[in-house]
Amino acid sequence: MPEVLPAATVRAQARLSRFVAAFLGIGMVLLAMTFGTLPARAVTEPVPEQVGEYFATGLVPRLIDLYGPDAGSITDTKVGQISRVHEWTAPFLAGTSTKIPTQLTNSWVAPVLLKDQPLGLAIVWINPATDLPELADFTAGSRIVSALAALSADEVLVRDKAHAAWFAVKNSVLTPLVTGTSGVRTPTQALDYQGSLSRSEASAPATAMNQGLLVAGGTLGVAVVLLAVFVLLPDRRRSTPEPLAAPAQAAGAPDDANLL
Repeated sequence: MPEVLPAATVRAQARLSRFVAAFLGIGMVLLAMTFGTLPARAVTEPVPEQVGEYFATGLVPRLIDLYGPDAGSITDTKVGQISRVHEWTAPFLAGTSTKIPTQLTNSWVAPVLLKDQPLGLAIVWINPATDLPELADFTAGSRIVSALAALSADEVLVRDKAHAAWFAVKNSVLTPLVTGTSGVRTPTQALDYQGSLSRSEASAPATAMNQGLLVAGGTLGVAVVLLAVFVLLPDRRRSTPEPLAAPAQAAGAPDDANLL
């Protein structure tokens, strides 16, 4: 006959089971937040108040100061959705295995619209010297604005400045928004892109070495030619007939000075 546990023991075991289940659930949530939804949290991170205020009230007057009538007017020029800019981490660029290939930067971007038509993309940063936001860069044209408009709310916006490229990154998959010189034209795994970066870095020293050898070879050739000219030139001077010596003055001949 099975042993019957006291009611208090049964209740204690039930509470323990619920505690363990809750603990495991919290652990799974924390893991998901850490490794699965970090990009989404970075995208939805609130824009600092001073940065948002600059985009709202300071950016358009600054563009008008820089570009004049081409930037429109206070009433006609508007600023669109603000996005935080990310970049590749140093370990990712170095080819090191990393779970998080991107990191936050001190920059935010937003499209600028003139009468609801794309005018360009503005990049704003917080100047460390003044601790105030200011315009860092402005790229005129509708193409980049249209490209970055494809960024969704759960993707990280990554600027690959070295390759003039922009990517949308989610769950280790990067989608090219602006290809630049990255060579990426379709959605690609971050590891594959990291491998291409490592290969290009590895080939760069070899190319530089080959160019150095060419320069060194050319310099050596010039030096040899100059040395040959330097060595042979005295021989040519010695082979030139020496001028005839003036005839010796005969004994008793009048000196030129005595003729005066």
